[in-house]
Amino acid sequence: MTRARETEAVPKSEAADYLAKAEEFQRGAGRLLDSGDRNAAGVLAIHAGITAADAITIHFLGLRSAGQRHLDVLALLAQTTDPRKAAIQRQLNELLGEKRSVEYEGRLISVGDAEKMVLLSSRIVAAAKATVG
Repeated sequence: MTRARETEAVPKSEAADYLAKAEEFQRGAGRLLDSGDRNAAGVLAIHAGITAADAITIHFLGLRSAGQRHLDVLALLAQTTDPRKAAIQRQLNELLGEKRSVEYEGRLISVGDAEKMVLLSSRIVAAAKATVG
C-alpha cells in the first residue's frame, strides 16, 4: 500500500516568494560557512534546498509538500515538467541525507561536509531561480 503524501495548495503566484526565501537562506548559509559556523550553515543549506524545491513545485503544480517527511518533496518534483528535475532530486536527496546528523546528533559536521551542503543547496536554488525567475 502506498503512503499518502501530505501537500498544501499554494497559489502559483507565490512561487517567487518561496524562491526569495530560499535565496535568503542560501546567502545566510554562505555567510555562516565563511564565519566558521558550519553546523548552522548546514541547517540553513538544508532549508534553502527544501524551500527552493517548494518554489519549483508551486510554480509547476500549485502544490508544496506539507508532511513531516521532507523526502516527500522528491515525489512532487517528479510530477513537474522541469527539465532539471532528476538532478534537483539527486541533489536534494543527498542534502536531506545530512539533515539528521546536522540537526539532531551531537557530533559536529566537518568543514568539508558543510561546504558540500552549501554547494548542493546553491545548485538547487539556482535551478529554482532559472525556473521561477
